[in-house]
Amino acid sequence: MGAVLVASAGVGGILPVIRRIAKRDAVEGMRLISGMRVSEGALRRFLFSAELEERLARRYVRRIGRESLAAIYRLMAPSRVERCEVPVLVLGCGEDAILPGRVVRRTAEALGVEALFVEGAGHDLMLDVKWREGLGVVLRTVERWGELNGGGEEIFCRQERQERQGRRGLL
Repeated sequence: MGAVLVASAGVGGILPVIRRIAKRDAVEGMRLISGMRVSEGALRRFLFSAELEERLARRYVRRIGRESLAAIYRLMAPSRVERCEVPVLVLGCGEDAILPGRVVRRTAEALGVEALFVEGAGHDLMLDVKWREGLGVVLRTVERWGELNGGGEEIFCRQERQERQGRRGLL
């Protein structure tokens, strides 16, 4: 058992993200973070690497809805994060037009792990050209967790034990 964060918003809130988006395209960036409809071209630039085939990028972009205002507002404030007792993979994208690498590294640092990056990948990794590389990193990491933790049973048992104790008011 573990957690995989891919292009995660970050522990410092999304203000650095908003600045980055505004630098790239102020008008479309403000539309994006305010939950308004964003042009197909801007979404393509924000979400995908330049290497993604134009036909695929158009197809993906047409299926994307507006961003949830509630989600955006929740991400505005910095999060308090404690180190996890389960393994965590923090995976960033080398060509991410939304999340700067420093935000990804700060999240990893707060969780006590090292950030890994898929070079050449855009923000929406699993739809971009480097999705196989991203999946490979995730699968290798999860496999390593299993090897290190006897198939993950030790972590699961510890968490289950803590949950039972917590329900009884012992934590």
